[in-house]
Amino acid sequence: MYQEERLYQIMNLLRKKKSLSKQEIMSTFNISRDTARRDIICLVEQKVALRTHGGITLPTVQLRQNFQERSTLKNSTKDLLGKIASTYIKKNAICYLDTSTTVQYMCKYIKEKATIYSNSIDIIEQLKDNATLDLHLLGGKLNPVNRYFFGSETLTILDNIRFDIAFLGAASITEDGFYTFENEDAAIKHLIAKNSTLTCVLADS
Repeated sequence: MYQEERLYQIMNLLRKKKSLSKQEIMSTFNISRDTARRDIICLVEQKVALRTHGGITLPTVQLRQNFQERSTLKNSTKDLLGKIASTYIKKNAICYLDTSTTVQYMCKYIKEKATIYSNSIDIIEQLKDNATLDLHLLGGKLNPVNRYFFGSETLTILDNIRFDIAFLGAASITEDGFYTFENEDAAIKHLIAKNSTLTCVLADS
């Protein structure tokens, strides 16, 4: 099992139970103490979990609008970012467009012939009438709220593709990295960045 897959399974269990001990993680996923410790550190560093004595717990987070609610908001900064980012797509490039309202602004500006992969229903929907593009919607388990596919099937497909360029969104950026709200999304972003010659993160503030 990929670490990324195990991490979002741990997060799914954590959402149900609210807290998990290291021993529970070890026994549930049949992993060693050192592997459980590394997984805990990874989740804490991604700020999707808080470390407790002997395990992890869910942090208190602010609610956010879902993808469709955010995508209806007009934003001139995101529009400019999308326009600029689209110029990085070269002819015949193999590209990945992330589930992101900021990345979504690129769709109307893409002019070059290219192969586009995305796990976002809305990204592919916006690009479907662009005859110069070869479009691929990645399958997997559906996140019905934010309308993207994730999971082991998605990760397996992505692990066999090498991208010339990838455009990723981010919920926040700090000195120590880029963050997203959902661990499933983070697993995909991590693999995409590893498999891309150039990775561009689009963020409007």
